[in-house]
Amino acid sequence: QDIPQGQRALTFPTSFLIKAIGITKYNIRAVLLSVLEQHQTEYTVDSITELSSKNGKYASVTVSITARSRKQLDDIYEGLDARPEIVMTI
Repeated sequence: QDIPQGQRALTFPTSFLIKAIGITKYNIRAVLLSVLEQHQTEYTVDSITELSSKNGKYASVTVSITARSRKQLDDIYEGLDARPEIVMTI
């Protein structure tokens, strides 16, 4: 039976992309990496990408992590959502 993509279970550990978007005046990279470190998340510096919006108001940072569990992912997203510098996570 085919399971819709949004409902497929992840197998851990797994590679997973975390993206945080925030206002450029804040160091979004530092905020994201701080939350990842709080949750003992494995990532490599080479996997970090940063982009600015066309008008320069927003910045996005994407990191490829090694997720160990669904709880770890939930905790990371909750940690990011609690930060006022972050306006959106993907």
